[in-house]
Amino acid sequence: MVFEHVKPSARFTVPDRITVRQQLQYFSEASIGDAPVFLRLWQGAVPLIEEWTCEVMPDKDVDLNSITDPNVTLVLVWAGLEVKKRIEGMNDLPKN
Repeated sequence: MVFEHVKPSARFTVPDRITVRQQLQYFSEASIGDAPVFLRLWQGAVPLIEEWTCEVMPDKDVDLNSITDPNVTLVLVWAGLEVKKRIEGMNDLPKN
Protein backbone atom coordinates (compact mmCIF):
# COMPACT_ATOMS: atom_id res chain seq x y z
CA MET A 1 0.00 0.00 0.00
CA VAL A 2 1.30 3.45 -0.93
CA PHE A 3 0.92 6.60 1.19
CA GLU A 4 1.74 10.08 -0.10
CA HIS A 5 2.00 13.45 1.62
CA VAL A 6 2.12 16.66 -0.44
CA LYS A 7 3.82 19.31 1.65
CA PRO A 8 6.42 18.44 2.68
CA SER A 9 6.78 15.80 0.02
CA ALA A 10 6.85 12.28 1.45
CA ARG A 11 5.97 8.83 0.18
CA PHE A 12 6.17 5.41 1.74
CA THR A 13 4.88 1.89 1.27
CA VAL A 14 3.88 -0.90 3.61
CA PRO A 15 3.08 -4.48 2.61
CA ASP A 16 -0.45 -5.20 1.43
CA ARG A 17 -0.48 -8.22 3.72
CA ILE A 18 1.18 -8.10 7.12
CA THR A 19 2.20 -11.30 8.88
CA VAL A 20 1.03 -12.08 12.40
CA ARG A 21 4.62 -11.61 13.60
CA GLN A 22 4.71 -8.14 12.02
CA GLN A 23 1.35 -7.31 13.60
CA LEU A 24 2.55 -8.40 17.04
CA GLN A 25 5.75 -6.42 16.64
CA TYR A 26 3.74 -3.36 15.60
CA PHE A 27 1.39 -3.60 18.58
CA SER A 28 4.34 -4.13 20.93
CA GLU A 29 6.08 -1.01 19.65
CA ALA A 30 3.06 1.23 19.09
CA SER A 31 0.80 0.36 21.99
CA ILE A 32 2.97 -0.40 25.00
CA GLY A 33 5.65 1.64 26.68
CA ASP A 34 6.50 4.86 28.40
CA ALA A 35 7.32 6.80 25.23
CA PRO A 36 4.85 9.47 24.04
CA VAL A 37 2.11 8.14 21.76
CA PHE A 38 3.31 9.71 18.49
CA LEU A 39 6.84 8.44 19.08
CA ARG A 40 5.47 4.93 19.71
CA LEU A 41 3.35 5.10 16.54
CA TRP A 42 6.43 6.07 14.51
CA GLN A 43 8.57 3.38 16.13
CA GLY A 44 5.89 0.79 15.37
CA ALA A 45 5.62 1.93 11.75
CA VAL A 46 9.34 1.93 10.89
CA PRO A 47 9.77 -1.88 10.61
CA LEU A 48 6.72 -2.07 8.31
CA ILE A 49 7.89 0.66 5.93
CA GLU A 50 9.41 -0.89 2.82
CA GLU A 51 10.07 2.18 0.66
CA TRP A 52 10.65 5.64 2.11
CA THR A 53 11.12 8.91 0.19
CA CYS A 54 10.95 12.20 2.06
CA GLU A 55 12.38 15.60 1.17
CA VAL A 56 12.92 16.67 4.79
CA MET A 57 14.14 13.31 6.14
CA PRO A 58 15.65 11.09 3.43
CA ASP A 59 16.70 8.37 5.91
CA LYS A 60 13.84 6.92 7.96
CA ASP A 61 16.36 5.44 10.39
CA VAL A 62 17.97 8.76 11.34
CA ASP A 63 18.54 9.50 15.02
CA LEU A 64 15.58 11.72 15.90
CA ASN A 65 17.67 13.46 18.57
CA SER A 66 19.95 14.79 15.83
CA ILE A 67 17.35 16.77 13.84
CA THR A 68 15.20 19.81 14.70
CA ASP A 69 13.07 20.52 11.61
CA PRO A 70 9.36 20.75 12.61
CA ASN A 71 8.45 19.51 9.12
CA VAL A 72 10.01 16.18 10.05
CA THR A 73 7.70 16.02 13.06
CA LEU A 74 4.72 16.68 10.80
CA VAL A 75 5.70 13.87 8.43
CA LEU A 76 6.39 11.37 11.22
CA VAL A 77 3.06 12.07 12.94
CA TRP A 78 1.30 11.65 9.57
CA ALA A 79 3.15 8.41 8.75
CA GLY A 80 2.55 6.94 12.20
CA LEU A 81 -1.17 7.69 12.02
CA GLU A 82 -1.49 6.31 8.47
CA VAL A 83 0.12 3.01 9.46
CA LYS A 84 -2.10 2.86 12.56
CA LYS A 85 -5.21 3.33 10.38
CA ARG A 86 -3.94 0.65 7.99
CA ILE A 87 -3.36 -1.86 10.80
CA GLU A 88 -6.74 -1.11 12.36
CA GLY A 89 -8.47 -1.47 8.98
CA MET A 90 -6.98 -4.84 8.07
CA ASN A 91 -10.08 -6.68 9.28
CA ASP A 92 -12.50 -4.50 7.33
CA LEU A 93 -14.39 -6.51 4.76
CA PRO A 94 -14.11 -5.19 1.20
CA LYS A 95 -17.30 -3.59 -0.12
CA ASN A 96 -19.08 -5.20 -3.07
